[in-house]
Amino acid sequence: MSLFKAEHSLVEAASLFADELMRLGIDKDEARAEARLALSTLMSIAYGVLPLKHELVLGDKAVDLDRVLKDRRNRRPIQYALGQADFMGQTFLVGEGVLIPRPETELLVDFVSRRLRQLEEDLGISHENVLLVEVGSGSGCISISLMLQFPGLRALVFECSSQAARFSQVNAERHGVVERMELILADFFQSEQIDLLARRLFESGCHCFMVSNPPYIDAAEMEELQPEVKHEPELALRGLDADGMGFYRGFAAVLLGVAGKRTDIGSFSEAAAKKNSTDIGSFSEAAAQKKSTDIGSFIAEEKLVEFAFEVGHKQSGPVAEIFAGAGFQHVEVRQDLAGIGRIVAGRLIK
Repeated sequence: MSLFKAEHSLVEAASLFADELMRLGIDKDEARAEARLALSTLMSIAYGVLPLKHELVLGDKAVDLDRVLKDRRNRRPIQYALGQADFMGQTFLVGEGVLIPRPETELLVDFVSRRLRQLEEDLGISHENVLLVEVGSGSGCISISLMLQFPGLRALVFECSSQAARFSQVNAERHGVVERMELILADFFQSEQIDLLARRLFESGCHCFMVSNPPYIDAAEMEELQPEVKHEPELALRGLDADGMGFYRGFAAVLLGVAGKRTDIGSFSEAAAKKNSTDIGSFSEAAAQKKSTDIGSFIAEEKLVEFAFEVGHKQSGPVAEIFAGAGFQHVEVRQDLAGIGRIVAGRLIK
């Protein structure tokens, strides 16, 4: 049975929508915000302007609002129901099989943006001489947002999910940056992909800046996720290893190789293997046997290898220790407004 009528004003519709969400146990403020988001999206009215449109009625959008509410009653995320999510002031298409962009990840984009500007101001390294490398692009929101800020920035992005990769491609096309983004559909931790990364750096002569919001939720926390989050791909949520931090161990091994620290790769990977990083350990063993096509030789001298990764709310200290212990310099933790460490960053100099 339809709840919304064509003659309902937007005020009436917003109230009805929010009331239904609160019956599901959703917080009052969140319910009202979702109602406003749903109406602004369906009516193509700016979110901030919607409260001023008292005279408007739903019209033929009543059917669409009923559909969105049905999805929400099934605890399907509002972003999936609407087919889009806002991030860094831009709209990104999302749907089943891709992680929904989070406000917390905007902190990562802001940090990388500031760091790119610092590289130019302090070291004279233009963003045009930096290759942005993103692992696990999902919707593409991180790389695309940065390319929109820096017109000369190019990105090499890796995504192992075909569903998510399609969203990365479509969003890059919609935002006009597809010509500057090379999208690789593959598991980044395969030695072939590491060789590809090294070749791209060698061919371009660029410095490397790796970014990622990798899966980092451990097994215990996976059981406690909100119903909406359980609609999102587990591949983008569940971290490697029992503690959820396996991806960071893998990134450290790869970046050491990119910087030509081949001696350190083996010892670091051996430690990672002891922590049950099976996939990472096997990559490193294979890389050691074939010297990963001697990836260090691809990289010219005096090249920076920078990184910035989003981490879980309890992981900033341990992740920082992973990189500091592996020999990275200037390892730092950046906190969100609540004082929670959300970003671990650092660098290596070849």
